[in-house]
Amino acid sequence: MKTSIVGAIYLAVACQTALAKDILFDKVFAEGLLHPVRETVLIQVDDDSVLVFPAMPPVYYLEGKNLVISAKTIRLDGSVVLSSFSKSAAAHIEAANPGTDQASKGHQRNCGSNPGDNGDDGGRGTDGVDGNPGARGGVVFLQASKVDGVGTLTIDNTGQNGGKGQTSGRGGTGGGGGKGCDRECGSVGGPSGHGSGDGGTGGTGGWSGLPGLGGQGGDGGVVRYSPAIADQLDKKIIVKTTSGSIGNVGDFGKRGLRGNKGAGGAAANCDLQGMIGGGRDGEDGKDGGCGALLGTPGESPLLASCPAPTPVPNAGKIGVSEAIRELK
Repeated sequence: MKTSIVGAIYLAVACQTALAKDILFDKVFAEGLLHPVRETVLIQVDDDSVLVFPAMPPVYYLEGKNLVISAKTIRLDGSVVLSSFSKSAAAHIEAANPGTDQASKGHQRNCGSNPGDNGDDGGRGTDGVDGNPGARGGVVFLQASKVDGVGTLTIDNTGQNGGKGQTSGRGGTGGGGGKGCDRECGSVGGPSGHGSGDGGTGGTGGWSGLPGLGGQGGDGGVVRYSPAIADQLDKKIIVKTTSGSIGNVGDFGKRGLRGNKGAGGAAANCDLQGMIGGGRDGEDGKDGGCGALLGTPGESPLLASCPAPTPVPNAGKIGVSEAIRELK
């Protein structure tokens, strides 16, 4: 039997009877995932046994772990893939916090013929944070003297894609305009009356925050193989060590809603002057806008919808694929 690769080797042959020559990869791989050694799945078979990759399942996920395979002979009964991750992208982050949900409403002033106060503007939504970075691919060692069979083995050690950026917080709702003062009649020998006040203008809705950028793509992993099987590359063995892509930019949160207009003061029928009309209603506020667009100063103009900002290239590095000396 070959000596230890890195100290502690999972002996796949121990799972088989003494007469068995075929060691099924799916069985020993599942056991190795349960008992990795320093984040490494270790598989070694005797020289008089054959490590067999069955046709099913077609994909095995390393979940970022390293893999060491040492077998004199490998037989491919189907086309299978060793993939670095079952999830192609890092986890997404929940949406950012909204701005102040409801700004202060305008007050009705101590009257004369005063208008109501204007409502306060809604608060700006919180900016989203950048997405989670993708994990890098692991290291795969493939030591063998012979690879045959009808299938192919694809070692897809691609880095994980970055996570999507966080959705920015929505803008707060503008405060409603205050009510105008009602008309009051004067009295003989008493205080003089006053006319009706106009209603206040509603506050402007808050701007949405900026969405987060996509997370950085993970670096591609490393694949090292025996020189004896180098002629099988791109034939029986296909190697991929590309880097993960940058994650998608997050979405804009919703724009804050406008504050409602304040009502005009009420009319009154004064004996000497007759009915005099009330104050005018105020105006509704304006809806908020999108957060500042990347690459442009200040905030964007009011838009019917918020366009996505331009992503910044931020991918990981391409991994390595190279022949190694025979492992001892």
